[in-house]
Amino acid sequence: MAKRTVYFVFIFIAYTLGIWTFTLIPRILVGGGLTALALLTVASLIIGALVTMEVNEVKNRPYKIHEFMTKFVKMPAISLVLLSFVIVVTAIDAHYTGLALSRIIGAKIPFVGIVAIILALALLIGMRTRSLDFIVGSSILTMILIMAGALFLKRQADMYIIDEIPRLTVQGIIDSIKGFTTGINFLQTEIIFMVALLVFGLGVGFYYVIGGPLARLGVDVRKVVIGTIGLQLILSIVALLTVAYSIGIAYQGYWNAYSMGSDVQFLMIQKEYWGPLYDEYIQRGEIMRPKYTIESLYSIPNMLRDLNIEGSTKTILALMGSFFLAGFTTLLVLLETGGQLVMDVFQVTRRQGILWASILSSVMAILVYFEQLRMILLGTLLGTTALIGLVEFLPVIKLRKSATSYILAGLILLLGIGTIAATFQFGGYYRLGILVGLMLLLPLGFNNMLLKTKS
Repeated sequence: MAKRTVYFVFIFIAYTLGIWTFTLIPRILVGGGLTALALLTVASLIIGALVTMEVNEVKNRPYKIHEFMTKFVKMPAISLVLLSFVIVVTAIDAHYTGLALSRIIGAKIPFVGIVAIILALALLIGMRTRSLDFIVGSSILTMILIMAGALFLKRQADMYIIDEIPRLTVQGIIDSIKGFTTGINFLQTEIIFMVALLVFGLGVGFYYVIGGPLARLGVDVRKVVIGTIGLQLILSIVALLTVAYSIGIAYQGYWNAYSMGSDVQFLMIQKEYWGPLYDEYIQRGEIMRPKYTIESLYSIPNMLRDLNIEGSTKTILALMGSFFLAGFTTLLVLLETGGQLVMDVFQVTRRQGILWASILSSVMAILVYFEQLRMILLGTLLGTTALIGLVEFLPVIKLRKSATSYILAGLILLLGIGTIAATFQFGGYYRLGILVGLMLLLPLGFNNMLLKTKS
């Protein structure tokens, strides 16, 4: 039984250890220290309780997800909401996964998200019925390589960083998680809970899909969830160290350009590369700018190459390799989940389901490639994941009708309102993303029609 529990912990980690672990979690830990880590743990436990109840409902009624929504919950519209949202999430994950790959090879790839989707599609179709085993193997390999990458970056930083200010910067980032702070306000708390929701990937139906295999093997879901939360927190700290050492190396390169380079080179490095990193991870304004927080880290490889830093290839491979592997394992799970939804809703084969999920995600990935549209869809994720997660939780509320389910639903609803308010604070295109997210809920208004059609 212990082996089965560990097996599913790695499946869950393959899903939760994603792009957000390396791009958003380090940002909130740098700003909030152990207080932010404690809040992240609390948020993870709340979400973990919700996940446990979702999985247990399917375990008690071992049906495929759409059949479960139709026969027991009488809400087939939920399947369409989850399918729509998983396409958006997959496209964004694919874009940033592919972007890491393009940084590794040092070439700009148009519509890079499609490349990542094609790679994941080929592997999933090739694995056929062994996809879960492959995802577990990928998860274990990813964890090993990510930890090895952090150790390598530490060694690189120790060798390369020679000036005091870059060295103190690295130490300052690392020291941020050694103490508590009382300076976290309501907005920052909401952002922490928002990131936790993204990390655990509510709203796409994954936990209902995985409930079937868990039921057949009789695995204790609570142990799997607790193990996942524990590993995720450890990997979050590893991600912070990875980012800290990379920023330190980049800072030393910037310092060298300032000391010995030309004014033109210095200004170029300042504007294109170092400025965004400094704003997000050193100066750290109160309001996080999601797109810039994420993408400032992707500027490090180009900065290292332009400065001709010795050993830059290995540093880039360690940093962007971690990003790619984390995003790619999540992408595998998302496409498998999307494929299951397509298969169940439209009554096609698994191969056809994954193929159509990949095609739809690729179309969305084309939109994500453009900056303004990417900001809108990031706003959709940030602002409405909690609300769509609440829709995903409706079957549990309807079937259990217990005090626990009502309390959890109330908490998620409050979080949903808070995350919408926080996303409004980001301004601009992110606000449009909230509207897009609310539009994804439209199928709920046609639930009775869908139910009659199904019957």
